[in-house]
Amino acid sequence: MHKQTFERVPGIGAPIVKVCLGNAVKKLQHDPAWEHGRSSITLAKYPDFRAVLVTMKAGTTMEEHKTEGSISVHTLTGHVRLSVGSERIEIPADHVVMLYSDLPHSIEALVDSSFLLTIAWHESAE
Repeated sequence: MHKQTFERVPGIGAPIVKVCLGNAVKKLQHDPAWEHGRSSITLAKYPDFRAVLVTMKAGTTMEEHKTEGSISVHTLTGHVRLSVGSERIEIPADHVVMLYSDLPHSIEALVDSSFLLTIAWHESAE
């Protein structure tokens, strides 16, 4: 018998995860965290990959940080700005930007927005 690895959110470690993003965005916008400007949920969590749905109110920011894995930011609704060093990258709805690992970056919502954030870790050099 296989024990579920990720118990907080059932299914995020399942071999196949299927999500209606539109419904998930609506649910996040009714989450209490939305009142503070941002809410998110991890949709899939594997050792080498993670998918997180994020909603942000206009004017809110994810402060500068970096990840050990490469990322993609796919704006579903609204319009966000990705800042990487001195470069500002506009990501309107239906656009995606990919970013290599370890690059410090921040994200600002220019209007109420939702985006799918994916993180993929590199194979370790053994």
